[in-house]
Amino acid sequence: MKGGSRRIVQLVPAFHQEDAIGQHIRTIHDYFQAVGWEAFIVALHADPALQSVVTPWAPDLARQWAGCVWVLHYALPSALTEFFKQAPGRRVLVYHNITPPEYFLPWSAELAFLAHAGRRELEGLRSFVDWAVADSHFNAEELRAMGYDAVDVMPILVDWGRYPAPSPLAASTYIDPFYDYWLFVGRVVPNKKVEALIRLVFWYRKFYRSSVRLLVVGKLNNTPRYVQWLYELRAALHLTAQDVAFLGPLPYEDLAACYAQASLFITLSDHEGFCLPVLEAMHYGTPVVAYAAGALPETVGPAGALVYTRDPVVLSEWIDTNIERYRQDPTYRMTQQEHLQKFEAGPYLIRFREQLEVLT
Repeated sequence: MKGGSRRIVQLVPAFHQEDAIGQHIRTIHDYFQAVGWEAFIVALHADPALQSVVTPWAPDLARQWAGCVWVLHYALPSALTEFFKQAPGRRVLVYHNITPPEYFLPWSAELAFLAHAGRRELEGLRSFVDWAVADSHFNAEELRAMGYDAVDVMPILVDWGRYPAPSPLAASTYIDPFYDYWLFVGRVVPNKKVEALIRLVFWYRKFYRSSVRLLVVGKLNNTPRYVQWLYELRAALHLTAQDVAFLGPLPYEDLAACYAQASLFITLSDHEGFCLPVLEAMHYGTPVVAYAAGALPETVGPAGALVYTRDPVVLSEWIDTNIERYRQDPTYRMTQQEHLQKFEAGPYLIRFREQLEVLT
């Protein structure tokens, strides 16, 4: 690199402002710029609000930036994978998980194929990677099972300063003060097991508190057949669109209001590579309940409740018996804050930079 300068180029197929990978990339980018590196983000697709910080991908970038550090954020197959394999310089893989294809088979042949292709492509990257990083121990084990030798763990890095304070005006759009709201945040796709949440709300409303409502926040367009089935399940259980509200993706200001007003954040997902919404809920002081699958036990840690069943009868009784204890316990908020400190970006970024400096 000319003049002794160092350059890091992050590659990502789709760069979104309000998802975990997008935040992770922005945090890394801003840090390396602050410590004097040349830093670039290359994406095939990017949200309009992020266009100013993105360099569009072109094949001749490899020639222009020969000798730099190339960081591929991997969660799906794309043209960037082959580009990364041939890029001249040090190559770092950051693995964000691929949902196993069997979750998609009944609902989307296209997504099942992409997931299968992604896992095969990931296996083929082994010999082209100088350093492999995963954002959870769960994801690191997946890489090791594919034959990757040395895998380090660096969690999703978040700049909490980008998160807004909850807005009472935004809250009034979604929250009726006469009801008690549970919140789920994430893509509405089969591995998230949103149907288990709907059945749980039905049972809890019927036998415990009829004032409970569920807010489902996240993209609805990935598996339309699955989403339609969820609508039909909601109707079959005689739940209204207010009882179980599918809100789609929300801007941060509105999402912050939902977190702050919800009495409970709950996910019964069957497969998670990290699950940033768990930490977001803790950031806003919302009690967390999560099914103990994938990376959720390590992300939740001691700052939430892990459950080992999706049975609505058992879960309803447990929530009714225990959740008020979390809300009233003055030490619970402290436990959440202490747990969030384990994910502070600063120390991880320093170690990441030091390792890249060794590579270069």
